Amino acid sequence: MSKLLVTTSLIIYFYYNNTNLIRKEKMLVYFALFFSFMADFFLLHQKVILFLVAGMVMFVLAKICYYFLFSYSSKLDIDRLIPFLAIILLYCLCIMYFLYDGLGQLFIPVVIYTFASLSVAKIAYLRYHGVNHKSFYLVFIGSVLFIISETIMSLDYFYKPVSHSSVTVMLTYGLSQLLTVKGILVEKKRNIGWGSY
Repeated sequence: MSKLLVTTSLIIYFYYNNTNLIRKEKMLVYFALFFSFMADFFLLHQKVILFLVAGMVMFVLAKICYYFLFSYSSKLDIDRLIPFLAIILLYCLCIMYFLYDGLGQLFIPVVIYTFASLSVAKIAYLRYHGVNHKSFYLVFIGSVLFIISETIMSLDYFYKPVSHSSVTVMLTYGLSQLLTVKGILVEKKRNIGWGSY
């Protein structure tokens, strides 16, 4: 229930502070927050596989919205991207090593979900030369915290119980959403042309 309060509060906060964004950007954020809200609702009943999958689908849709939003202010930088991709690939393999035996029929959905999460982190990372530093760091740290939150939740659900997982997940999730929205609101684009997908 706390996650629903977080997303509801952020929707209200964004509504009253989005004057510097164009309509297309506003709509992407609204959709991202709406899908996040729906994901939080479904995951209240995550013990039921159908609701768990529905929650994952909603979060993937939210991440797609954020991906397209951040792509408008990203800039491809191979020298920065290759080390980053190596790190997130290693991270992904390590997490899958622990989760694999417990995933069962959810292996494919979890892989898709993980790919979506890492793609958002990647595109957030590529905003470094496209926006002011404050916006970059807020959004990037937000995307990393989201991955941490998801990792703890996944280990707790598919591997073995994690101590104080509910509190840790709530804190990292709430901060990730807040920092992401705040970073979007303080964004000042640099003249970089088209974004890098």
